[in-house]
Amino acid sequence: MSKDKKTLAILFADVCESTPLYERVGDDEGLRLVGELIDALASIVRSNDGQVVRSKGDDLLCTFPRADDALWAASQMLDQAGTGEVKIHIGIHYGPTIHARGDIYWDAVSLAPRLLALANPGELLMSEAVHARLSDENATWPRLIGRQSLKGIQEPVRLFSMSSSLAGTNPVETKMPSTGKRPKTLFPSVRLTLRFRDQEHVIGEGSKASIGRSSSCDCVVPIEWVSRKHASISIKRGIATLTDSSSSGTYVAFRGDPPVLLRRNSVALISSGAIYLGSSPDEPDAPVVHYQLEKSRPGESGG
Repeated sequence: MSKDKKTLAILFADVCESTPLYERVGDDEGLRLVGELIDALASIVRSNDGQVVRSKGDDLLCTFPRADDALWAASQMLDQAGTGEVKIHIGIHYGPTIHARGDIYWDAVSLAPRLLALANPGELLMSEAVHARLSDENATWPRLIGRQSLKGIQEPVRLFSMSSSLAGTNPVETKMPSTGKRPKTLFPSVRLTLRFRDQEHVIGEGSKASIGRSSSCDCVVPIEWVSRKHASISIKRGIATLTDSSSSGTYVAFRGDPPVLLRRNSVALISSGAIYLGSSPDEPDAPVVHYQLEKSRPGESGG
């Protein structure tokens, strides 16, 4: 059995309060909403240099080489879930792991789910081992909530809490004073370039771009089967989200991954790829908008 030992940040995200969701929208719609969210969260993980180790359909076990990467991803994941009906909570720990048979093992892996179990909907709980490895700018955001005894750990663990910016208030009462200041450098700077034929359109943080047949769109695709307002892309808190609003659907082909079909739903864009409007990528005359997503880490100059 091949073994690979690494020290990593381990992030465990899980859907919570799923029973009320299924009761409200039905099993089929609930499964669709959960599946779409998990796919979007996996895209966020990959865009932050993370790796999805496994998923059971309503959760994700991920690893990151750096604590800051795990924090950026977790915050974006909470915000992504905060825009919809499906709620998540997250636990993160940092420590040694063993990779074997397509999975990861060791004590550090078992602690992240225990933190997750304590986290409220819309909340991230992280251990002191993670917080100690955050950059100075990012370490001021998670709030210390005190010590907690955890199964299998002799000494109580100092825990830090962070919630979605869309949640309004932190679901866990702070036990010790914090700075109350949110670092402006927590999220990477984002620049998205859209290209169709001889057109080029660039947007950044807090901006939005429309794609469609109408001449009023930012990226005009004058093809008869393309909807007038076919799709839109918005960038918020480091996440570039593509939303389909057409009658014929939108295919997104990420570099190295199979195409994803959108029908009146959304997906987080990663790296670079192609957006096909109203046609499958297999069709030779499918109109395609190419995109390039560039991110600069805090402290780096944008490209």
